[in-house]
Amino acid sequence: MIITIQERNEALIQRLKQDVRDTPISGGFSILAKLLVDQGLADTRASSIDDAFIGGTECILDYRKLTSAILNCDGSNFPWLLKIAPRLMLICLEAQVNPALIERLESVLVDQKEAS
Repeated sequence: MIITIQERNEALIQRLKQDVRDTPISGGFSILAKLLVDQGLADTRASSIDDAFIGGTECILDYRKLTSAILNCDGSNFPWLLKIAPRLMLICLEAQVNPALIERLESVLVDQKEAS
């Protein structure tokens, strides 16, 4: 059975969605506030921080630059970033299909599964 890169991308999106936390009000938050909610901060507190964030929900995010920054993480920082901010990976995968990011994520997720 041949699995396409798009199917692998979709599988990773579904996997990462399990690691992010959405609340009834967090949908309109900036990435910063969503990351705070993912880490367990109350959505009302994250909302206050979000309101103070310069640009709010209208911030422009360069997905290629974000993906590049993630891929430039070393072997210890990449898994840690995945653990503390899976939403960043999810955002990149939803914005574009990036084979290098897919390969790296799949490798780390396999390593994590084998370690447990």
